[in-house]
Parts: sequence; C-alpha cells; structure tokens
Amino acid sequence: MITLELRPRLAAVALAAAGVAGVVFSTATVAAPTTLDEFVAAKLERANVPGLGVAAVRDGEVVWSRGFGLADVSASRAATADTPFMLASISKTFTATAAMQLVEDGVLDLDAPVSEVVGFPISNPRSPGTVITVRHLLGHASSIRDEPDFVDGSYRDDGDFPDPLGSVMRDYFTPGARYWSARGNFVKQRPGRRRHYSNMAYGLLGHVVEAAGGRSLEAHCQARIFGPLGMTETSWFLSEMDRSTLAMPTRHDRRRDRFVAYGHYGFADYPSGQLRTSARNTARFFGTLMRRGTSADGVTILEPETVELMKSRSFPRLGRAYYGLGILRARVGGLRLFGHDGGESGVNTYAYFRRDGSAGAVVLANGDASSVREDKALQAIVRRLIQEVEDGLNDD
Repeated sequence: MITLELRPRLAAVALAAAGVAGVVFSTATVAAPTTLDEFVAAKLERANVPGLGVAAVRDGEVVWSRGFGLADVSASRAATADTPFMLASISKTFTATAAMQLVEDGVLDLDAPVSEVVGFPISNPRSPGTVITVRHLLGHASSIRDEPDFVDGSYRDDGDFPDPLGSVMRDYFTPGARYWSARGNFVKQRPGRRRHYSNMAYGLLGHVVEAAGGRSLEAHCQARIFGPLGMTETSWFLSEMDRSTLAMPTRHDRRRDRFVAYGHYGFADYPSGQLRTSARNTARFFGTLMRRGTSADGVTILEPETVELMKSRSFPRLGRAYYGLGILRARVGGLRLFGHDGGESGVNTYAYFRRDGSAGAVVLANGDASSVREDKALQAIVRRLIQEVEDGLNDD
C-alpha cells in the first residue's frame, strides 16, 4: 500500500494554491454552499474521500458532469468526469444487461437450469433435487453463498485474478474441487425461497453469458454495450486499462488524518464488481436504461419490455427487499429510486434514477465513505443532482 504523508485538507490547500486544474475543494471556513459545484465539493470533504466523478441525467441524456478532488493523491492528479473509477456492484447491472440481451436473442432462457447452460452441475447439496435457474442468479435467489475464505482470498494486488472465469466457477461448484464447500458455498434454503445477495452468483452469471453467447463477457460487452454507447476507456480487466488515468482506491486513516492508497486490484468473481469506467460513461449507460433501452442518440441495447422486467420485483414473495433482475429499488438520500450502488475497498458508488426515467444521477468515489455520516454525504449528492435536473439543470 502507498501511504501518503500529506493530511487530506493540507493536500487540498496545497494543490488549490498550485492551481491544479479541475480540482474543487471546500474548507471548514467556507460559507454554506449555494451552487451545485460548492455543494458537491462540501460533500466530498464530509465523505472523507479524495475524489469524485459525478454526472446528472435528464430523460436519458447526460446534462451535467464534473470531477471533484483527486483521482490519485500521490500523483496530485485531478479527478474528471472522464476518469475511470471501479464501479463495484454497479457492475452487476452491466452483467445483467448482457444476460438479458441473450434472452432477447433467444439463446438464453431465464428459467433454464444453469447446469444446462454452462455444461457442469450447479446444484445446492443442502437442498437436493432443486434446480438453480438463470432467473435465480439475476434476482439473488439462487441459494449461492459467498464463501468468505475463497472470496476474500481471491483478491490480487495490482492485477486481475489469473484463472479464467469458467474454471473458477467449475472449481467453486463441482463437489470435491479446490473451491468447493457444501456449507460455505450455499445457504440451507432452497433456490427461490430466500433472498440472499450473492457476488458469486453474479460471477456465475457472467460465465452463463460466456457459455450461452460463445465469447467472453468482455468481448460481449465491448460489442453490445460499451462500443455502441461510446463508452471508451471501459473494461472488466485492469490489464486492459491505462493505469495512469485510473482513480486510485483509497481509505482515510482517521488516526493520522491522511489518505492511504489500497492500490489497484482484481478478484475471481469479477462480473459482480470489477468493471471500471467513468462517471460520464456510467451515466450514458444508465441513461439508456432510463429511456427503456434506447440511448438519447438512438442506440438500442435492450427492448422496452426487457428493461421493465429488470425493474420489476423478481421474487415478490421473498420479503420487502425490492430487487429486480440486476436493478434494485432503494431509498437514496430520502428518495425512492431505481438503479444500483456498490462498495469495495477504497470504492463507493451510486447510480440511480426515477422510475419514469425523467432524472438520474451517478456518483463515483475513490474512497471508502465507510461511516453512516460519510455515506449519507454521497447520497446527498445523488439527491441534489436529481433535484437539480428536475429544476432544469444544464451544463454550461
């Protein structure tokens, strides 16, 4: 890890004095913020994160985007709206979209047993005779559990997990294989009987896309999502990115009041959270979902009925939690919105929109924002952006 000796606020003052372009800071002595830029800058400091990429969307079109603070404190590099951040679990909506494109193509059935798609057995040994379907994976009702020793142990510093996704999944779900654990890899309830949020289920879903579509998840997304939407500098893999442009995952050392970089990293279940792209690109993608699958400039990645299905409650009988097929409904900053959020080491992200698609917001942070107060600061930015859009916000 890289330890940065400058205290965060001192670094901000020094960089501001040096005239670092695009960096927006606030201090405790500044009057109550009035403009949107001032508000976001104040929340950046309150969230104790070094940098943000933010964007606002109206009716599917990105109408405002900015970078605040630093993408990499050690390099004194400013964050911009085009700085690639790790998206964490926002990535799941992209993996779900890829799967739903194959459903539309007729090569994948939501209710097909996953075993039939991937070519090796996928079943819960704690619930014999039950079937795990693609719909179960999408809706977090598969009974698949994230085994802590494997999931936490799969992180790789400064690189991607070395094994192909398919071999990882085979070794996780095949009895007796190196990552197999009946109790560790599954909950006791049968598929479809309990909502259990699962990163490994979305890792498996990524391999379902590969098996059904006949090419890697990366290749599918580049051809069907990233390329058509003009999402440059976007990839599932660190090896495919220019590291000099990336936001550095960072934590705030409260005892010493300084930022500490985690460094870049990858993990085995990468379809669940490893996608890297910018706030502006993320807003283009979610703007397309807001317009029911067709972007503001006419690029269609999904049919309207598919997007509505993704937003609909996937398993209504499984309690009050509202999770669709890759899209969840949540209260963010006091607003009831649709979209996804995410958190990883040194990463905290939000991408949410009104159900009618009229307004949306993206907030990407390269810091933990680990306390309730810090997380609320990021949610407050989401709320303010959506309210500004509804009041007529435009970039100038």
